[in-house]
Parts: sequence; structure tokens; C-alpha cells
Amino acid sequence: MSGQALAVRDLVVAPRRGAPVVLHGITFDHAAESTLALLGTSGAGKTTLLRALAGLVRPQSGSVHLGDRLLDGDGVHVAPEARRVGVVFQGLELWPHLTAGDHVAFALRASGVGRGRRADVEAWFERVG
Repeated sequence: MSGQALAVRDLVVAPRRGAPVVLHGITFDHAAESTLALLGTSGAGKTTLLRALAGLVRPQSGSVHLGDRLLDGDGVHVAPEARRVGVVFQGLELWPHLTAGDHVAFALRASGVGRGRRADVEAWFERVG
């Protein structure tokens, strides 16, 4: 999210179509270039929130802005592949034969952010701690 801030307003989300709503009125701002941690018990809605931010599930109401770009709200729903937002869920490696560094290098090459060189990978590891 280099140079962009995340703003979530009054988000109401169910984990999938037809399921009960698990997130009610979620509102927060997340500053660019900072770290955000979601903590909560199993079933609290952490994964549902991440899926909504990534566009994998459509909120029933509320809005999501990334910088000045509206991703969800007011009849707008930007498709996941057009958001430039990614989520990596726990316990599911992309390819079990690759190291964490190899996965980051692949993502850097695929996104055009870096060339996937060891220095690029180490810079991203340093950035996220």
C-alpha cells in the first residue's frame, strides 16, 4: 500500500452469500506504510474482513477506500484482480517446495514491484519485520 491509506466505513459483511452477517459497522483508518494486526477469537470475523478488503466477498453495505480509490460502496465493487490488494491465508503455501523467500521473490516478479533478486526479498522482509 505504498503511499496509500485504507479507510473502511460502516462495513457490514457476511462470510458468503446467504450466510448470517458477522461484521456489523466496522470502521477504521489505516495509515500508509504502517502495520496492522487483526486479533480475535476463532469466528470473530478476521478472515471475513480480509476477504472483504481483498474483494473476495462483497459487503452488504459500507465502503472501502484505498487512497482516493473507492473499492466498495455506492454501487461500486472493484473485482479482486483489479484492486492490487492481496491476502495470504495461514497454513496454505503456494508451493510447498519453495522457501518463504522464494515465494516473496515470485510475488515481486509477478507484480513488477521488484525483480525478485535476493536484495529485493530482504528489503521486503525488513519492511514487514
